[in-house]
Amino acid sequence: MAILLDDLGKYEPDEPLYIEALAIYEDVMGKEHIEYARYLNALADLYREMGNYAASEKLQLETIAIWERIFGKEHSKYAMSLNNLGATTPGKTVNRSGQAWKTVYSRPTKSAR
Repeated sequence: MAILLDDLGKYEPDEPLYIEALAIYEDVMGKEHIEYARYLNALADLYREMGNYAASEKLQLETIAIWERIFGKEHSKYAMSLNNLGATTPGKTVNRSGQAWKTVYSRPTKSAR
C-alpha cells in the first residue's frame, strides 16, 4: 500500500505504514537484519521526498552503518546508501555527517592500494 501511495505522490499517508512495517521488522528480526535496513532506507527515501531532510539524513546514516556492519564498505548496498545520503544532503560538505563523508572520500581507490 505504501509503495502505491508513493507512486501516486501521496507521501503523508505512507509514513505510518512505513513506520509500522519498520517496527515489525525490528521486533521480529532485529536492527541488524537486511530487511530492517531495507525498510529503514525506504522510510529515509520517503522523508526525502516529503522534504524532511533532517529525518532522512538521520535514517540514511543509520542505514549506512547497518550495511557496513553486515556487508562491509565494498558492497553495492553500502554504496547505494552513500548515494542516497548525497541526494539527501546536496552541497553539504561540513555538517553532522561530515565525518562520514571524509571517511568515504579519503579512502584510497583500488588502483592506489
